[in-house]
Amino acid sequence: MQSERHPIDPLMFQLSCALVREGLAFIERLQEKNYSIEPYKNWPGITWSEGMPEFTFGTSEPPTDYKDAFSSLRTLFLIGAERRQDRLFEFEKFKEFRDLRAHLRSNEFPKHVFPPEFPEGLVDSAVKTFIETALDRFIHLAKTISFDEDRFLPVYLPLEAGFLWADLPIEIHVPILRLTTAPDVVDFEGGIAVTRMSEEIQLARAYRDHNTHDVNEYLLHQASHALVLKDHSLPNGDYRQRYWGYTLSAESVEIVDAFFACLRVVTGLETGYAQILFVPLGWAHDYQGDLASLQGLTVCKYPPSVNPVSTFYGEEIPWVPDDQVNAVRELLNHVLAATNRDGGKRLKLAIKRLNSCYMREDPDDAILDATIGLELLTSDGDSQEVTHKLALRLAALSTLVPECEATPAEVFRDVKKRIYPYRSAVVHGDDRRISKLARASDDGPKTALRLAIQYLGMAVRAIAQHPDFLTPSLIDERLLLKPSASQAALSD
Repeated sequence: MQSERHPIDPLMFQLSCALVREGLAFIERLQEKNYSIEPYKNWPGITWSEGMPEFTFGTSEPPTDYKDAFSSLRTLFLIGAERRQDRLFEFEKFKEFRDLRAHLRSNEFPKHVFPPEFPEGLVDSAVKTFIETALDRFIHLAKTISFDEDRFLPVYLPLEAGFLWADLPIEIHVPILRLTTAPDVVDFEGGIAVTRMSEEIQLARAYRDHNTHDVNEYLLHQASHALVLKDHSLPNGDYRQRYWGYTLSAESVEIVDAFFACLRVVTGLETGYAQILFVPLGWAHDYQGDLASLQGLTVCKYPPSVNPVSTFYGEEIPWVPDDQVNAVRELLNHVLAATNRDGGKRLKLAIKRLNSCYMREDPDDAILDATIGLELLTSDGDSQEVTHKLALRLAALSTLVPECEATPAEVFRDVKKRIYPYRSAVVHGDDRRISKLARASDDGPKTALRLAIQYLGMAVRAIAQHPDFLTPSLIDERLLLKPSASQAALSD
């Protein structure tokens, strides 16, 4: 693709070169007359603390935003004698602009970019934005306003590809909030990895979502590593799509959900994500100065109780040691393999419920998520004695997870005496019973919810590592009916 180092559309390239050359000459005239060009607003700077980025915005010497020189808003302030030709760049006066616009609308140009019904005014805007972005990027990378075709080519090629490629190759980066680890790269199976984000990506993502109102921006910043999904692509649509934005496919969402479920199960840490970044490979829709080009989404996928870590007050960023990193990798590999088997949808839905437990503000909602997840993994649709059968099967599964500190008998009793009494009170709207549970010394709703989430994570772990038990009846045949000391304990 870009490695071939020549334009896909030679005519588009030559016309673009001519317009950028004229634009650079215009910039030079503005500078000679000391006319001002606005700098970038809220330009990011970065420092590091305990391996975590800390951003500042609005540096004392921000880079110049050369696109400002061509902004139509400038003309609103140029009145009377000030409204002179040397302060305006009128694209329409250049034959190259008219030829480029006509070429983009011709039958030779891919129709996915500008369909026949696409408004002419937006075509003009698209061409202008393309040239302004290319010019600004060229100055910031080449460090000159003297046009050079060889130095312009690597600026032009990604922007051209963003127009012309039918499929846009990407990596999906999901910054992992409020925890860090030592390895720079942890490879999983199937083109999945956890990587330390480069400073280039850090600055670009900070600038992209600065002053966002969708999530806690300070929390969004606290990410050193990202989950990376490789070998993905986006279908290139018409020009408006870059403003409408791209979405994550259902398959990718399931991988992201599975990873964060595994991370929570293994580490017990509260984490999540606030961004989904699409990192272009060989193409770009736009640029801001010398920052990396990023597409993406801002989302609120972290527990509502989670706040940014304040190192000023002596708080520490949670650390994931190597053995837990390896355990997350092993568990995720098992989960992804198991969800592709017959019955794997049970595990997918249980993982979705497990993650929902962490997202809920109301514990009554969270206990319903947790018990639905447990029933997905242990119920076979028989309505008789659901709680008793679930408790038995969950206790049996606990014998498969060495990390489970509770004995099978304790798991059985917790389900029967703690988790399901709370669930039953919530389902029946029995506030008096919930209050009674809350007053109990050690059997309150908080304890029941904590155990329900813990045991759901344990069940996910057990079944992912032993996927035959996606058929719940096999738990009875192979664990409950198999004589063992652990099973004897269940009868106590």
